[in-house]
Amino acid sequence: MKFSHVLCACDLSEESIKAIEAFALKDIDSTDKISLVAIVPEWMPPGLPMDSIGNVEALRQYREETIQRAEAQLKELTSRAFQNSVTASYVVPSVSAAAQELVDFAKRHSCDLIVMASHGAGALSNLFIGSTVQRVIRLAACPVLVIPKFG
Repeated sequence: MKFSHVLCACDLSEESIKAIEAFALKDIDSTDKISLVAIVPEWMPPGLPMDSIGNVEALRQYREETIQRAEAQLKELTSRAFQNSVTASYVVPSVSAAAQELVDFAKRHSCDLIVMASHGAGALSNLFIGSTVQRVIRLAACPVLVIPKFG
């Protein structure tokens, strides 16, 4: 099956990186474009104004450093895993749940496949499949390829 635009969701956990690398080993020549997407949660508690936090500048700096690290990791993964493919990497800061952001990204960018690891960096994971993956499967308008944990 030919896909024109594949979204590879990556939370930069070891499992997620392994899943992206496994997908990259597959014959992806029939894919026109691949987008690696990492959702970085905003670190602002809801309903709290910025001026009520003690060191606002430290919070902003930490957020920017987190985004920069994620961008660097995604670019390195992109160049290593998808050497001969048309790829782009995106770090999306978000206050929304990662699943909703991924589904919205896929819709905005006309992705026709979402690839993701069955379990990622979440502190609590479900028994068989991660909660973010479950939500993406329910919400996505395109197929979702879930790559299970492996050694």
